[in-house]
Formats: sequence, structure tokens, C-alpha cells
Amino acid sequence: MTDAPKTIAIVLAAGRGTRAGGTVPKQWRMLLGRPLIAWSIDAFMSHADIDAVVVVHHPDDQDRIAQLPAAVRSLHGGAN
Repeated sequence: MTDAPKTIAIVLAAGRGTRAGGTVPKQWRMLLGRPLIAWSIDAFMSHADIDAVVVVHHPDDQDRIAQLPAAVRSLHGGAN
């Protein structure tokens, strides 16, 4: 039997952020030199009670997901 993660943080980031305006979805906009989503991921990854982080993202953001830490798991979000 393998040890499966017990507590998984799920970061929902599949939206387009159109209400916020701009050409880049808000989760990928820069905040203090880093994408906004990176701040959330790092907070979860550094928490002692979190075993894994999963980012649910838009299919068009696959290239951006590839820039996140290798330990972050990802999957495409649905239509709604």
C-alpha cells in the first residue's frame, strides 16, 4: 500500500477574470514580481498540514502551469 496525500489544497484558477479587465487572467497577473497564483500556491506548499497542491486551470494556460513548481499537480477545469 502506498501513502496517499491526506490533505490536498485545491487552487481554483480556471476562470478568465474578464470582470477585472486587462488581457491577462487575474490569477496570472504580476503582484510584487510574481504571478498572483504563486502567492497562494506557496502559502499552501509551506503549510505543515498540506500534503499536496492541485491547481485547476483553463486549458489555454498550460504554458503558464508549466512554469509553476514541479510539485504542483494540475488539471483542466470544466465549462462552468
